[in-house]
Amino acid sequence: MSEVGDAVQVVMLCGRGAMLVGNISLKLAMQIVKLMNTIYLAKWEGKVSLNRLRQTKGDDFVFINVSSEKREELAAVEKEMKAHGIMFARMPDLCGGDARTQYAIASPDAVKMRAMLLDHTAGPNRHIRVGPISEADYMMTGKRADGTDTKEMNALNKSAQETMNQSRNKESVKQAPTVHPATARSIEEKQLQAMISDVRIRSQDYQRQYGTDSVFWIKQKPLYENRYYAQFLMPDGKNTIFVRQADILPGRDVETGMRLAAVFMDQRYSMMNLEKVNIVAADGSKAIAMFKLPGGAVVAQGSQQPDRKKIRPKMAKGTQKEMSDGGITVKYPDKVKSR
Repeated sequence: MSEVGDAVQVVMLCGRGAMLVGNISLKLAMQIVKLMNTIYLAKWEGKVSLNRLRQTKGDDFVFINVSSEKREELAAVEKEMKAHGIMFARMPDLCGGDARTQYAIASPDAVKMRAMLLDHTAGPNRHIRVGPISEADYMMTGKRADGTDTKEMNALNKSAQETMNQSRNKESVKQAPTVHPATARSIEEKQLQAMISDVRIRSQDYQRQYGTDSVFWIKQKPLYENRYYAQFLMPDGKNTIFVRQADILPGRDVETGMRLAAVFMDQRYSMMNLEKVNIVAADGSKAIAMFKLPGGAVVAQGSQQPDRKKIRPKMAKGTQKEMSDGGITVKYPDKVKSR
């Protein structure tokens, strides 16, 4: 894939994350998308470290601000991050001389960063202020007081434009049909809005607000699923939980049929007792607690399934097929085809 094409793909991921994490407007999210696109295309000192971070950790970043531009102080902070196992990349300085430097780290390393900050405030470098910064705040460092771009931001834009021009000259691309600017904006907005619904982004934002224990991931082959929900076995081997398809990652393990489903602490779920064949409503917090019971981790990871000779999964109403089990007639919905 070309450098330009790769940047466009990655930038959409950044845009949807910014939209959720910062709870910002669609207009601002599009501006952040444009900034990250510029950063990926432009040539600037230190870009190799950002490329390495993307290749190793992915494209879901959080930003850290260090209130210094002095080499020795930045080296001290970077040494602390390395000591805590945090992979980082120094971002391009959008405003030289403002006594601030920004770094990007992978979102999963945010927990390590919190530990590092605790040690930093009690360490010899505590006079150097270090803390998180939003994508929007980082973008605003490239603006002057009157709203115009800084010279560093202008240089970055110029470099990105040169890269795009070089790419157009090297590649023979078929002429695409002309798209009206308003239509193009509408398409971009729909793409961003669709990406917001991705359960991975929602779960990350949820965990940032309510803690890592607020979401539990089930890795298991569903007992049953249709286009609306999937039924998963609980750790006790007797109860099951129904999770909507919107909270399940697309695709499945080809060999085992396992899927990844998210259970959120404050959502309501339907749970079925396979022995009593009754359905009750329960909070996500109760379901998460059941999955974390001693001995439940094995089942929660999908390595065990109930004895189908003794316990046949019994489904709720909304049915099309009927089967008889021990004198009890139970209706089963049609199973969806494997994707």
